[in-house]
Parts: sequence; structure tokens; C-alpha cells
Amino acid sequence: MKPDKRKKKKPPTPTVKAIIICEGEGEVNYFNKLLDTYFPQLVGIVQIKESDDGHRSAQVLTEETFKLYKKFKAINLPVAVWCVFDRDNNEPEYLNQAKQYGEQGLGIAFSNPCFEYWFHLHVKAHTAPVETPQKMVSLLKTLPEFKDYNKPHVEHPTLWEKSNLKQGIQRANKRIKDFSITNPDTPIISVNSDPITTIHHLIEALETLEQETHTPCQKIL
Repeated sequence: MKPDKRKKKKPPTPTVKAIIICEGEGEVNYFNKLLDTYFPQLVGIVQIKESDDGHRSAQVLTEETFKLYKKFKAINLPVAVWCVFDRDNNEPEYLNQAKQYGEQGLGIAFSNPCFEYWFHLHVKAHTAPVETPQKMVSLLKTLPEFKDYNKPHVEHPTLWEKSNLKQGIQRANKRIKDFSITNPDTPIISVNSDPITTIHHLIEALETLEQETHTPCQKIL
């Protein structure tokens, strides 16, 4: 029998369903590890990258991601675009601009004063103003679980225990709910929401996307 010379068909390239653009390497490392740990079926259909040209300001970063979002929307391509950034030293008007982009459909994962607040919530709630990213990192290091914290590394076991992640999501939701009650006129995406984070909203979106792919992973929420 002659060998079958027909070429084997290559598996189809996964269609990108979401793009997450982050302001720094630490955030990129975190979300890559998050996919590997909890959403392996989304690897390849969710792209995670740093902002082009290393832009870190909310003004440039949100403009960049919003343009990408509008580009996909203009051609009816169902790709979710998320922007991950911190308050840091951003001016109030740039944060207000980001809020407006979010109201138009851009995914916003915002932390005030910085991403490390989300890590802190894995272990313990905190509601008093922190003021600066430097103070937030110092506060995080007071927790035994993060005494050796060193950005951009995210290999701390505390971050990857499912129970801690679930508690972090619950604490983040409670903080937003309580803040909105006591400060009804202050936007979540603003200088004055310190401390707060919406990182969990992106994680919830990833879980929804995973369910839509019909390839269930371990449930978090």
C-alpha cells in the first residue's frame, strides 16, 4: 500500500476573544499566571501585554486601549478589551477620562493607589486611605505572607490558593459596595476612592468567557 501523502490538517488557530493591556510587567506576570492556574482553556484566546512603548500614564494607556476597542467595534469583531492601571500619580482629569471610556464599553481594571491593594485583599481587608503606592507596598509587606514581596514577581503561594482568591474577590466587592454607600458622589475610578480595586471584575469576566467556550475550568466564584 502506498503511503498517504496527503498533508495533515493543522489545528485551527484559536480566535482571540479578549486583550488585556497592562501598565507594567508585574501585572502582565500576574494575569499570565492567573490564566495558567485557573483558566488554561483561555490561553491563546486571551492576549496579555504591556502598553506599547512602555506608556504608564492613565491618559496614554486608556487612550491606546480605547482606540483598539473602537477598532474592533467598527468591524463588528467581538473582542473584549481591558485596560489595567493604577491611580499612582495620575491627574484627576485623566482618571475621569478613563471612567468615560469605561462607560462606552472599554473594560477597566483600576486600583487605587496601586495593584498591591488587590494582593492585600487576598489576606486581609483594608479600608483606611493609603495615599501612595510606596505606602501600599510597605503595608503589604507587614503581612507575613508578603514580607518578601518584590515586584514584578508574583510567585507568592498566597496568591494562588483558591480560597484566598475567593476571599479577595469578596473583600473587593464589599469595599466597592461600602464605599459607594458612604461616598455616593465619588466615582470608583477617581483619586478620592483610595483604597479600592476593580481587578476582580476582570477575573469575573474571564470566568464568564471561560464558561462561554464550553470548556469548564475549576470554578472560583
